[in-house]
Amino acid sequence: MLKFRVYGDSLRSLSANILLRNIIMKKLKLRNSDIYLESNKYGKPYLLNNENFQFSISHSGIWVACAISPKAIGVDVEEIKSIEDNIARRFFSPQEVKDMFSFTGNERLLYFYDLWTLKESFVKAEGEGLAIPLNSFTVRRNNKGNFYLNKQHAKYFFQQLKISNNYKLSVCCTKGTHFSGIKIYNIDQLYKDFMNKVD
Repeated sequence: MLKFRVYGDSLRSLSANILLRNIIMKKLKLRNSDIYLESNKYGKPYLLNNENFQFSISHSGIWVACAISPKAIGVDVEEIKSIEDNIARRFFSPQEVKDMFSFTGNERLLYFYDLWTLKESFVKAEGEGLAIPLNSFTVRRNNKGNFYLNKQHAKYFFQQLKISNNYKLSVCCTKGTHFSGIKIYNIDQLYKDFMNKVD
């Protein structure tokens, strides 16, 4: 997980790539020149020749997030901003819209971003991105405050992590994997470490 203050999607994408490559070099003991990334037909990137290293990347505002796992995983981070209600009606399932509109004011806004990041993390874990319509499946919250998917997607579970009052971060993991938490990197140190390792 990376916190940084830069402007523009191109710089965010570069930062995401450096974060990912640093993680791969550290976890798999690879040189940067030996890291080959490809994308599937839906645009999801993957590490060539290593099916046991799955990853997902997201960035928004001042944050870049990278989640890794031996099995399918997805991550989404979003800056909390005001939204129009019709966005929920367009992209959420009828049940999700009903659940969301049971709240008012700021609670409704926060619930929107709960659902949005959870749903985005799921389609990333599936590896098909928006080829899976966001309103084609339902995410709900139980009476313990935990979010879950409908039964046909029961192989997944969710984790939400607190990084800032102005952001929501959600991870969709395959059941049977161990979730070890979050690590936050400083952007300047990350760049420095990367340049020292580049061959």
